[in-house]
Amino acid sequence: MKFEDRYAVVCNEQVAGFTRKFDPCLYNTPEFIALKEGYKPVNCYLLDNKEKCILIDTTFLCHDLIAISLPRAPFGGISYRQASIRLLKHFIKNVIRYFISENFKKIIIKSPADFFNPAQNAIVANCLANAGFTVCNFDINHHLDVDQSGFSEKIHKMEVRKLRKSSTNKLDFEAVPIGSMPEVYNFIRVCRDEKKVPINITFDELRQATEKFPQNYKFFTVVSEGTIVAATIAVLVREDVLYNYLPASLTAYNKLSPMVFLLSELYKYCQLTDVRMLDLGISTIDNKPQESLILFKERVGGKATLKLTFQLNLF
Repeated sequence: MKFEDRYAVVCNEQVAGFTRKFDPCLYNTPEFIALKEGYKPVNCYLLDNKEKCILIDTTFLCHDLIAISLPRAPFGGISYRQASIRLLKHFIKNVIRYFISENFKKIIIKSPADFFNPAQNAIVANCLANAGFTVCNFDINHHLDVDQSGFSEKIHKMEVRKLRKSSTNKLDFEAVPIGSMPEVYNFIRVCRDEKKVPINITFDELRQATEKFPQNYKFFTVVSEGTIVAATIAVLVREDVLYNYLPASLTAYNKLSPMVFLLSELYKYCQLTDVRMLDLGISTIDNKPQESLILFKERVGGKATLKLTFQLNLF
């Protein structure tokens, strides 16, 4: 069978009778994408007509003739498990052709941080660059590799001292049920308001996502003498990656170092649940590094990788 006959790229069409050869991350699942209102979805697939399977896919959410993979999500990008560079180039070329035919102005692709799959990210980045895409965002992301080592073995001596201090202050860590979501969200909102940092998800959006994915959204608190002093909402993005999505703490309790304690307990949680990587998120705003945040993440053992966003102007 000739290459052109075996492999077909389809965009904005229903695909029936084809099975996906890989499991996408949470954000790239059809169920998660369906939660994003106000956009027109365009699904793009590379199909293997011989094996009747989907080898590559990505979904764009479109508005004002701009296609984004994905808006209002940490990332989207091109999903695949095993595909040759020739197939990736064929896929990207035909996706571009589709959006040009629909008179789109721009394509934006938000890739996951490099630690998710360094080799795959490098290949996709090269293929996008060769297709004319440029990098419009260079975000710095940090993560912790979770292994048999203790958290205190990974962190700076200064943070070890803070962790010892927090353990003497009778802080309690708890994984709280989904029913505690309003209380946790409100606490995070108060903390963010205190620091003049906005929350990038509304309560209704969080409620919808949690109801749809109750096994993926986790709620944790740190309590001191009956008072919540720190909390986070974490997301199981992939079976081996937990994203520390919305951490927050009250400034008045900084002397207790509740965020270091929270991370130490999250790390233990990952060990117990076979999660291999704890994603600490990006530390940049509009391509500008947040130096104090980067320093903190490095002191608690975070490893820096790039998280790139690609853009192609069509007209």
